[in-house]
Amino acid sequence: MVQGVFHPSYRALQQDAGALLGQRGLMVLKGAGGEFERHPGKAVVLYGLAGGATFDITAPAVQATQRRLADTEAERWHLSALWHGERADPWAEDIVIGTAAAAFLALNAAPSIAAADAIARDLWTERLGRIAA
Repeated sequence: MVQGVFHPSYRALQQDAGALLGQRGLMVLKGAGGEFERHPGKAVVLYGLAGGATFDITAPAVQATQRRLADTEAERWHLSALWHGERADPWAEDIVIGTAAAAFLALNAAPSIAAADAIARDLWTERLGRIAA
């Protein structure tokens, strides 16, 4: 399960609630508007449950840029153009990749955020070949 929260103090609360409800896997992060979306220009603390045990880790920033998520160039054109490789926006791509990496970590599909980032980046790079196939 992935959950986005608006207020930072709710991350631990959601993590504790998940544990009390018997959740085995959970990832909670503070998104700009409360959504589950990893900001590429900031270190993001991820609160979670793995096998029912609590953890928190910091996913590092992947860009030095300090932009608001709402200022993403992709907001001005359809996101399918980004997906199909018709437009490029490294900021928007890092939002997609970083958010997917957090979800992969929640699924226990990677042993660390660095490994999850690598998986997500590889899948993003390979997507165009899969779309064409």
